[in-house]
Amino acid sequence: MAVPSAPLRVLIGGGTGFLGQALRARLEKAGHSVRVISRSPSAQDDDSVVTWASIEHNGLPPCDALVQLRYTTTAPCPNATNAAQWLT
Repeated sequence: MAVPSAPLRVLIGGGTGFLGQALRARLEKAGHSVRVISRSPSAQDDDSVVTWASIEHNGLPPCDALVQLRYTTTAPCPNATNAAQWLT
């Protein structure tokens, strides 16, 4: 796999979730610029958090890569912790 020579602008849908937080930390540590899409940003969020409503109104912000994460279950997933550890 080729490694990009310049930092990427990455947009993560689901970036406030369990796996999204780990992915964001890893990408930022590697020097990439990361923005997160959130349904309901909190007061402490900065301009790196974009709402779905904003995207519907203004379109996607400029980005080189888009990652959409979504995970739902009615029971705990035993592999979720392992996956998050892999990302960190």
